[in-house]
Amino acid sequence: MIPQVKLLTRALGTPGPAVPDSRLLREVAGGRPAAFQPLIERHWQPVRSYLGTCVGDPRTADRLAEEALAWAYRLALRQLGSTLPWRVEVLASARSSAIRLLLQEYGACALTPGFRRWAMAGGPRPLNTTRDRLTKSYRRLPPSQQTLLWHTAVECEDTDRVAAITGTRPAHVTAALGRALTALREEYTALYRRAVEQRPTCADTARTLSAAANATVAYVDPEGHLAGCALCQECRSDLFDLRGGLRRQLPVMLLGWWDESGYRRQLAETSPPRLPQLPQLPQDLLAQEKPHWW
Repeated sequence: MIPQVKLLTRALGTPGPAVPDSRLLREVAGGRPAAFQPLIERHWQPVRSYLGTCVGDPRTADRLAEEALAWAYRLALRQLGSTLPWRVEVLASARSSAIRLLLQEYGACALTPGFRRWAMAGGPRPLNTTRDRLTKSYRRLPPSQQTLLWHTAVECEDTDRVAAITGTRPAHVTAALGRALTALREEYTALYRRAVEQRPTCADTARTLSAAANATVAYVDPEGHLAGCALCQECRSDLFDLRGGLRRQLPVMLLGWWDESGYRRQLAETSPPRLPQLPQLPQDLLAQEKPHWW
């Protein structure tokens, strides 16, 4: 069973950066299960809120949130996982647990109508291959920058929470986000230029668009190329609104199911658990096999 222990605390004095998720997971894998406690504190409420968009019964949502954290704990012990942000991994596990309700008698009745329709349709993801360039660029970034961008651009979490998750001092989060966005813009531009290498004008346009976006100045199109090129118009839209593009594209590409308005509503209505009421994760859950994250 995951131990219910006191939260980790910092020494008095000038606050330093919190212990990031990545280090806590390494400590769990290294034999210090108490390091999982801050992860529960940071992520239980979002996981439970996401499940609230999948299932309509609060008790079922609570149980599935516990199962998702149990999976995550077991995978941390085995040093398994992916390069995705840890929050995304746990949300994916939670989503898969909700889908498995379809295999149980009367289980489909517990699902929200929207999630049930999505799951019974096979859990579709967007098939538009030209609009996934931003997601591909994101996945080429270091895991630390992927995590930072997910929690800022997609989940729009406050600075203190982002600082704790990433291990960045709160005063440095904005600068770190700026570096991550610049890196994302460079990856995107490189991918786009390779895609249009047989179209020199498009490649040149991408380079100047990227420079203008980095400098946060308006792009001037003296030759009028953008007006007649849908691909470059898309490139401009992505490069000048990276955070908005990530918020629109990443959840559906990485998770499939994403009801943003429902998720925000659930976050506002779901209170973080008090320490004595933190999810108790049964030992038998920890003995099961790794879930299938498709």
